[in-house]
Amino acid sequence: MIAKNPKLAAGMSNPKFTAGLQIIQANPKETLQTLQLDEPEVLKLINEFCSVMGEHFCSLGEKQDKANGAKNHGGLV
Repeated sequence: MIAKNPKLAAGMSNPKFTAGLQIIQANPKETLQTLQLDEPEVLKLINEFCSVMGEHFCSLGEKQDKANGAKNHGGLV
């Protein structure tokens, strides 16, 4: 999924991007403010990463809901 996105594939080799992902977990609000001012390109990569991961997890949830609904309710959720 990430490998299919050229921007993210390139970003994964950028130490600023990987560091940004790590520090955003500890203090997201402050990190976002800092990145907006100091590293806008890194912030764009993080936003793209979050978008891709969000779509991925939504898709997984929908598949799981369908599978559980088919098992438990004859296809009705």
